[in-house]
Amino acid sequence: MASRFLHLIFGYEWVEQKINFRSENPDEWMHNGDDAWNAVHPVTNDVRRVAHSHRVIRLANALFTLLFNHADGFDVLRERFRTRKMRSCFVESEVASMLSCKGFQIKIIKESGRRGEDFDILAIANETEISVEVTSKIEAKLTENTIRNTLHAKRSQVSKDRPAVLYLHVPPDWMRDRPVFTEAITNFVRRSRRFNAFVVIWEEVLPFLDGGFPTVQMRVCSSHVARHPLYWAEDWAPATDRHGGMKMAEPFLEHLEAYRSRQA
Repeated sequence: MASRFLHLIFGYEWVEQKINFRSENPDEWMHNGDDAWNAVHPVTNDVRRVAHSHRVIRLANALFTLLFNHADGFDVLRERFRTRKMRSCFVESEVASMLSCKGFQIKIIKESGRRGEDFDILAIANETEISVEVTSKIEAKLTENTIRNTLHAKRSQVSKDRPAVLYLHVPPDWMRDRPVFTEAITNFVRRSRRFNAFVVIWEEVLPFLDGGFPTVQMRVCSSHVARHPLYWAEDWAPATDRHGGMKMAEPFLEHLEAYRSRQA
């Protein structure tokens, strides 16, 4: 069902190549390789098919949420999927969806090339505009320099005239050494007051029976010396769904089932 929805968003050929299972030229983020491709690229504890199904559903839910909540600039986001790496677009979609679920009005910002105005998402709440930048790191080794350089580069992309939040998606191995993040962010905040919060996102597949269960986790680091403080409580983590988990999106399937019930 999620795959069919994505066909409506992106078109048949693009989805078959980039998203759907058994592609001969798969996307490394979506893990959608066919049997022959997977045989040539073996991995230890292969849970790629589990991760693929999970991500297809998450992507459909995120895009449905943005459409359902009338996010501005949806066409900009759709074009990014056609021209950028899947990983970065996927994370940006899910962050936008998560903020939309929390009640923010969402606007996807088109690239301008102008310093301070080239962030990804404008989130609006309580008549306050917040610049939201989303980035995904793939370096194999975590160092303080890697984090510091990333923060410095992203600093120039958000406006100095409004609050700003940075979502940083990282490999799960990086979270084995969390003090590195703490030290890097602390040192950055001493020199810059541009960001109100830094949110680290990572994914892990937890062992379950003979397979695994993908999880998304977040850690929020707030700055209390930001140039533009927010005077209302906001921790920038997802809301809680009815099962006690993180609410990243409105479930597409549940809306279809509710619609079918109304038509019965």
